[in-house]
Amino acid sequence: MAQVDGLIGISDQAQMDRLRRPAKRLFNGLIPETLGIHAGYVSTALWNFRRIFTKCNHLVQFLRSVPKILNGEKGITDLETAIVLIAFVVVSSVFAFSALSTGMFSRDKTRETVTAGLAQTRASMQLKGSIIGTANAASATGTGTLTTISFHVSQTSGGADVDLTPGTTMITYTDEFQSKLFSSTTGMTVTPVGASDSDKLLEANEIYKIELINLDTGLHDTNDDTLKSALGVQTTFTLEVVPVRGAVLHIERTTPVSMEIINFLD
Repeated sequence: MAQVDGLIGISDQAQMDRLRRPAKRLFNGLIPETLGIHAGYVSTALWNFRRIFTKCNHLVQFLRSVPKILNGEKGITDLETAIVLIAFVVVSSVFAFSALSTGMFSRDKTRETVTAGLAQTRASMQLKGSIIGTANAASATGTGTLTTISFHVSQTSGGADVDLTPGTTMITYTDEFQSKLFSSTTGMTVTPVGASDSDKLLEANEIYKIELINLDTGLHDTNDDTLKSALGVQTTFTLEVVPVRGAVLHIERTTPVSMEIINFLD
């Protein structure tokens, strides 16, 4: 009991008993004596709880007074506000720069796509003159075949230069019996006309002659630069001149009923 008295600072036994009596009345029904817990210890616990509660109450009052202490320190509040505003401006600038960069990049890509599309669809060359078919022999009986087909091309007004080198520019031949590709000097030739350069680059004010050759020799089912079957009379055929850049030049003609050595296929 001396330990209890030292804890709560009570030396008088009568005062101790006076504290224990209300504790006994309060906890008599809650804490039976059979549990071996004396009511005096309960009153001691209540006394210490009161002291702790008082200390906590003082702490709460101190914390409540802190805003009043800092109420006059406006400089700290202004500094914090300035820091927040600066951070907001920096973040907004980063997002704005990203948005502008993305928009400019998209605009440039769109312009490149449109320019490339116009370059691909714009006609770069045009047919100049007649299509001439040369036969192996004149025949009035409808048995002749063509050995060559030739035509002339020039650059369209405002068109781009076209590389006519065989292999760079190809020609597809199609009729009701076959479809073949001519893409080398074995099956096609490109010759400058007049003052045109010999570099096979079709430029402004230049004319080139394109000729499909050996149409009646070396006939083969699958090989390129030769026909599968000879081109005879009354046959409709299509030629498509396909450059690397620019529109395809489409030509469609029909061979005559009877062949001459030189045939104008108009």
